[in-house]
Amino acid sequence: RAKQQPQGRTPKTSFAIEQHVEVIRGSADNAATLLPMLAGLAGTYEERHVERFASREVSAIDVAGQARVIVYVGKLIPQKGVQLLLAALPEVLDANPGAHVVIAGFGPLRDGLDALLMAMQAGDAAALDALAARMGELSGEGAGELTHLTAWFGELRAAGTFDSWLATAARVRIVERVSWLGLVDHDVLAMLWPLAEVSVVPSELAEAFGMVAAEAAACGAVPVVADHSGLADAASVIEQQGVEPIRFALDAPGGAVAGLRDALLTRFALSADERARQAAAARENVANAWGWDQLAAQVAVLMAEPGSA
Repeated sequence: RAKQQPQGRTPKTSFAIEQHVEVIRGSADNAATLLPMLAGLAGTYEERHVERFASREVSAIDVAGQARVIVYVGKLIPQKGVQLLLAALPEVLDANPGAHVVIAGFGPLRDGLDALLMAMQAGDAAALDALAARMGELSGEGAGELTHLTAWFGELRAAGTFDSWLATAARVRIVERVSWLGLVDHDVLAMLWPLAEVSVVPSELAEAFGMVAAEAAACGAVPVVADHSGLADAASVIEQQGVEPIRFALDAPGGAVAGLRDALLTRFALSADERARQAAAARENVANAWGWDQLAAQVAVLMAEPGSA
């Protein structure tokens, strides 16, 4: 008989994390047990699955009403920077009561990011510090510190706003405003992106090309991207015809999280007519630069060059 494979992630995993976060109660000693607990969850479920409970939540989002959807698509690893998006959310969600975040992707930080949201909502600074210092260990790729997250906490404390940031996360009930889809295929993304107002690409890692940003723009979800490497190259095309702001700097004043937060707040403050205009312009910009006709013409030019045969 074939060995039974672990099932996909279920709410039981989140419940176990929530229980552990609840008993930390601001104690650094208790917080030191959080990362080992999260590491122990590895292999208890098959991560390459759609999280079906979350898919029901997403299906219930009232996109025809007041809902304004922010999407992240990508691996849940430190280099992709999804932790920057989560840290930027309290003020964005507070200013936009209809906003909801959908995370489409899988990876070793899934449980740690869940714990991050729970600790934010619980106002547990000790748990947050432990996660910022060591969550990267869950990826098995070396350094554990999430440096931009640590820097963000430092900025908040220096400004005397750490407690108010936590209070805002609790007030907006941040855990309930984020849905996790797990692994989804491109057919699902083709339906998800057109429902979104913004697609965030907060990668800390140099990217050869901003494919996710281009795909999102092609579906009418204007991307907000980290301003570097191939992401900046893609942004230079998408932002034509006055599509802005779509970039934030990792070294922005106040840090990367502040830069992303401000870019999202600015986009959400645009009028409905201007958002629609920019979404249409972004689609047109991507089609003009990277549509099939354009790519075929470029290949034809390359094939016509001497020695290409």
